[in-house]
Amino acid sequence: MTDKVAVEVKKFDTTSPWTWANGITLLRVAGMIWGAVTYLHGNMQVGVVILLVASLTDWLDGTIARRLHQTSKLGARMDPVVDKFFMGTAVTLAAYKLWPSWTCVLLAIIICTELTIAWSAVRHRKVARDYLQVVWVGKIGMFARMPAVVLLLWSTTISSTSPWQALVLLVSAILTLAGFVFGMAAIGEYAQQTAAVQARINAEKEAAIRRSP
Repeated sequence: MTDKVAVEVKKFDTTSPWTWANGITLLRVAGMIWGAVTYLHGNMQVGVVILLVASLTDWLDGTIARRLHQTSKLGARMDPVVDKFFMGTAVTLAAYKLWPSWTCVLLAIIICTELTIAWSAVRHRKVARDYLQVVWVGKIGMFARMPAVVLLLWSTTISSTSPWQALVLLVSAILTLAGFVFGMAAIGEYAQQTAAVQARINAEKEAAIRRSP
């Protein structure tokens, strides 16, 4: 057994894709599609509620995987992809409904954070030939940004003269800023992961050069 395989066996509890955790992740995809279609078909409030519930399940799949000892390589790879799919769908809907209001500033912050994190993942993949290890500050940031976007959508279903719209936008702004702060902290930790791998690769190359005749 190679070192790489040994690490994967130790890191993940199962190689089976059929786990409760992966099922919850797929349900989040279904909820996202259902909510988006419902919203676009005019039943906006119901669509927003479905999307909000789907966003709040982001922490559930990972928690269940750890509690039931069902962590898997598929789940670890699928979860961030589904997160990005959800964010892309929600941001597109929000931008379509909110442009050109001032709330698009909040969307811009969320988009920039997501793109920077995605760039960090691509850069790490290029250097390490492996995926980033997700850190807890990154999960907290995502857990803040998801409902922030959905609340922006919710604000479009409330009258602009209602104080409830101001409250919803305030909560969305707070979550957006929290998502940005935790996202930047995660990016810093991801940069350290990439730098550590790059340093190890450079050290191995230097050692190989010294050993060569």
